[in-house]
Amino acid sequence: MGKAYTSDERSDIKIKIMEAALDLYHENGSKTLNIRELAKRAGISPGGFYNFWPDKDSLILDIMRYRTSQKIELLKPLFMEPGNDPVGFFSTQILSWFMDLKYKLDTKPIYRESMAFLQNSPGDDDNRFLALHSDFLKEVRDEWIAAGLIESMDIVGVANVITSVSILLSNSGKLDDAYFEDLIRSYVSAGLHLYIKIKE
Repeated sequence: MGKAYTSDERSDIKIKIMEAALDLYHENGSKTLNIRELAKRAGISPGGFYNFWPDKDSLILDIMRYRTSQKIELLKPLFMEPGNDPVGFFSTQILSWFMDLKYKLDTKPIYRESMAFLQNSPGDDDNRFLALHSDFLKEVRDEWIAAGLIESMDIVGVANVITSVSILLSNSGKLDDAYFEDLIRSYVSAGLHLYIKIKE
């Protein structure tokens, strides 16, 4: 029977394991995620790992969620002051994010592996972007409505626009690089204008 941990201890250990996993993962990919090594870095027994995740794949998905939540915290202040063109602002942020990710996918195999893992992993989430970002999108929507910038935002619609860009990105090798950025810019702008209603 596994050791019983307090809520604070569980949270502490999970963060230690995920931080250690991020270090190892960025070095050489998922093959370096050795449960024994991760447990050692977190100060628990190797068997104790299974008190937190049923397997290594579940850990990798949690790492992606953890990393995403860190990035969202950095983005929040920007999104709370989008200027007078919130859709244009949002489009620019998405384009910048995906072009940076495209560069990393093209130059760092670890990012290509992560993208493939996320797309191929089983799960109950039909829309993984929505699952990872719904709270953030709701907060942005509520803030923009309160500020009188927009009338409404279809959260699922916006999430689907971003998800479909990630699908295009994962197949970017089939598109001409010279046109890729323009295609994404046009697609994102048109999609966001469909699902975000600007205040007249």
